[in-house]
Amino acid sequence: GASERGSAATDIAFRRCGACRELADLGTAAAPHLALLELLAEAGEEEDYDVRRAAKEALRHLRAAGVRPEEKPWEDPWRQAAYVAEEPHRVLQHAVVHPVIAAARSKPLRGPRVLLQIFGEVLPMRLELGPGQESLTPSELTEIWEQGWGVQYAGRVRFRAPPGSDRRWVHPREELVPRSPIIVELEAISGAILSDLAGALRQYGALSLEEVAELR
Repeated sequence: GASERGSAATDIAFRRCGACRELADLGTAAAPHLALLELLAEAGEEEDYDVRRAAKEALRHLRAAGVRPEEKPWEDPWRQAAYVAEEPHRVLQHAVVHPVIAAARSKPLRGPRVLLQIFGEVLPMRLELGPGQESLTPSELTEIWEQGWGVQYAGRVRFRAPPGSDRRWVHPREELVPRSPIIVELEAISGAILSDLAGALRQYGALSLEEVAELR
């Protein structure tokens, strides 16, 4: 009823406020999230007064510390806002830049890799292949995402076959995922799975399995 909806709205607002305060403590690592904080600070975008106040306080704190937005902010800030509303710890997970991740991002990704497209964004992933291996199957990749990266339900992701193929999807166990420069589009019934995977690819895509294991 109305009381349950009110309680849910209060819980979401509480989580948003908490996430704003946590982002304020991140310093320069919060730069990718300034666009979101600016949206949350606006009365026309965020209805809850406490959330707007928490976002404004976070912005003041970060700007006073010299934090500036990235040149290319999050393309869809409200997709990121879903993280704040539902699971604030995910914002922190993707916002805090570990030195190993920063080092990997600072140099070109070399060696075999796949290019995976999620919500229009192309994300590279490093491949660790054995002798004679051309690539990995979808099942092998989703196993890495689920078991090695902690992306729940990654096995439900489907890999669209490249143009000119006689089938719509890459077979999960019998076919290899095409390597770069071919771009492979990923689809899933749940957008949340794809959002989680995109975040994991940004964080872990340039790392080896050993490096990811050390981080998690």
